[in-house]
Amino acid sequence: ADVFSEGYKQNLREGDILLRVNGKPIDKVDEAVRYGSLTQVQSVDLLRNSKGGAPLALHYDIENKSSIYHTFTQLVVPGATFVFLAVLSLLLYRRRSGERSAELLILFFLLVGITYFAGYASSRSDLIGRIAMGCVLPLIPLVFIHFLQVYLKRFGVLVLSTTVIKIYYGLVILLSLFSTSSLMVYSWDRSLYSFIRLIIIGFFVFGIFYSIFKLLY
Repeated sequence: ADVFSEGYKQNLREGDILLRVNGKPIDKVDEAVRYGSLTQVQSVDLLRNSKGGAPLALHYDIENKSSIYHTFTQLVVPGATFVFLAVLSLLLYRRRSGERSAELLILFFLLVGITYFAGYASSRSDLIGRIAMGCVLPLIPLVFIHFLQVYLKRFGVLVLSTTVIKIYYGLVILLSLFSTSSLMVYSWDRSLYSFIRLIIIGFFVFGIFYSIFKLLY
């Protein structure tokens, strides 16, 4: 096991069989069943093979102390980024109110801020944070492409046709619904959630690269 991992520091070892987390049977711990991960753990009960091969029942209380670096990178920086983008959006709205391209750029800034801020909650397996990430992340490049389409249209540059953009929005909405359902419906298999997450990332990456391509060429 990685001696630098958080699990190793909290006395967990490779080969341990988790029985209970925070007093609950492991198969009843929602995030372990759905996501295959654990966060906000206060205690664990486990079985570990001794040197002689006999299983040992062990109990550990887990320390949950956030370091200054962890707090700064996952709370302070996302929070400050969200506030900065919100203020920037407000200034842009006051200066360019009524312009379609400005409104789309404001929406783009706000989506980036929300996604960045929701990333912390998502990393802790928070349901609302994961839903926000699944719904907002694929929208970011799409809204930016839409902004480019509206803004560059005045210069006679076609980024994407309106029909294609509408279809793209429809696909993103469907993807968001499936993503939310995979998080909310407990009976759905975890592999389905993982597959949908890969599609979300694929939409995001495609949109980013397409935006870069249109800006360069």
